Amino acid sequence: MAKSLAALIALIVTSFTLFAGEATPPAKPPLKIIPGQVIVPFDKMRRIWGELVSVDLATRIGTFRKEGTDEVMKFIVMPYSELLNHAAFGDLQDFKIGVRAIFRMHENDAGEWVYLTYIQDQMNMMNGHREYFYVDKIDAAIGQLECTQARIDWDRSLINSPAWNATAKYQPGDYVIHQGSTWQTKVAVDVPGIPPVAGKIWAEHGYMRERGIVIETNANTHFWKNGEPATFADIKVGEKIRTETHGVGKGKTQMCWNVFLDDASLLKFQNEQKAIHAKRMKEEGLPGYVDKNDGNKLSLTLFQEGNEIARTLKPNGKLTVAPAGVDRKPSSAPVGAIISEVKMAGNLCKITVTLDAPSPAFKVTDLARAFVTQ
Repeated sequence: MAKSLAALIALIVTSFTLFAGEATPPAKPPLKIIPGQVIVPFDKMRRIWGELVSVDLATRIGTFRKEGTDEVMKFIVMPYSELLNHAAFGDLQDFKIGVRAIFRMHENDAGEWVYLTYIQDQMNMMNGHREYFYVDKIDAAIGQLECTQARIDWDRSLINSPAWNATAKYQPGDYVIHQGSTWQTKVAVDVPGIPPVAGKIWAEHGYMRERGIVIETNANTHFWKNGEPATFADIKVGEKIRTETHGVGKGKTQMCWNVFLDDASLLKFQNEQKAIHAKRMKEEGLPGYVDKNDGNKLSLTLFQEGNEIARTLKPNGKLTVAPAGVDRKPSSAPVGAIISEVKMAGNLCKITVTLDAPSPAFKVTDLARAFVTQ
């Protein structure tokens, strides 16, 4: 009996040990940047608001001043970085020195936060998140605005709810409980100058990022409404705006280069940037990594900034391709090629081409440019 009991206990312990081992999957190794591969280590990154201080277009290395500490940080631009200027793809030369932007940084092998995988200016950030500055106060004497940064979706009706007080002046962060439900809003129900219509509030889709943001303007600030020049006096309390801002060398000052009083004005700037970038991709070629060079067979991974053209590529289409240097410019004459395979892999385009003649100039993990000729 004792032996049977001991055997049973041993079986239970063994089974528990095996089960426990199976219940804990091995930890995934952290992502890291590897030359020649498009990798963004989302599991270890810093997104830092800062002011662009310098940039070298030949080496694609620059510096920015970190808001809050005024520390000047170095960055090395990864070839596949998302460079988002005026709410559209661009390149380093599109950014003005001083622009306020978010710099997404990653560690190198030495643990230094120097690798950069995106710069997005304030226009892109707010447009992408569907956020605006809602004007709370105006000081016309010094050209200053106090705003709440938020996204508002008027999509719930409280007209029949006893929780709704049509005369109350709710503020961002207030709560209202809808009759017969448990959800609560974390955003304003009433915004000065934008009263709810027939009891509509902004509900769970809304988001209030920050109150009390001071927006500065000066003699060099341009104001836009319906894509045409406007003035500071055209801004009213309760209205929503977006901005393109720059730093002043210290602190968190948001000094405006441009103030957009409506979506049409920002859209005008965005479309101009899209046209610049499309022209650049056509004339300078689609950038990408060399994945394989086998005789006259060449495989490339084209970066997402060229997707507007890359998505039109088809087998049997004609290209010319050229190796490129650190500055992403062709380092030798282009070689004719015929596309044999095209495949989208997420936001990247994988292509295989047949070269007119083999070329040892294409080094695996190095950069290349692809020019559409047909």
